Amino acid sequence: MKKSLAVILFMLFSAVANADVDQDVEWVVRAIYNEQTIAALNEQATVQSVHSMIPIIENNLDRKLSQAEQIRLYTFWFERIEKIVTADAMVSVVAPVLKQQFSESEIKQLKEFYTSPIGSKWVAATPEIMNQMQTSTMSYVSATLKDSDFLESFKSNFESEFPGWL
Repeated sequence: MKKSLAVILFMLFSAVANADVDQDVEWVVRAIYNEQTIAALNEQATVQSVHSMIPIIENNLDRKLSQAEQIRLYTFWFERIEKIVTADAMVSVVAPVLKQQFSESEIKQLKEFYTSPIGSKWVAATPEIMNQMQTSTMSYVSATLKDSDFLESFKSNFESEFPGWL
């Protein structure tokens, strides 16, 4: 009887402690994926998707899409992405990852960070930081790919590694 009571109490306290961790994890995910961040993610996903879809659609139509058609396609896609990439969806997807990667103590530290002034600033600035990082990275890669020395070296190495592929 005493063992059963001890097991029941242990399970009860474990469930309560786990609920606190789950609430903290959910709080952290919602801090990271706030309304502004989710809007930026949705926009970025839409731009990338539409950008990759346009050549396929144009090939199927055997003509170029007008700017109005591209905007219509963007709007169509964005409206659908916006419905599936939500704060609740991010909690369900990201919370298990955080719980796997961070201990209960670390999750509490993350929560403390995101409630601090610098954490709040980080969250607010994240969409712009991500946009600037992506733009900077793309500019760097684009400039590097335009460098004839890089291209010659790449082509030579590629042909050595994959003979007859080019």
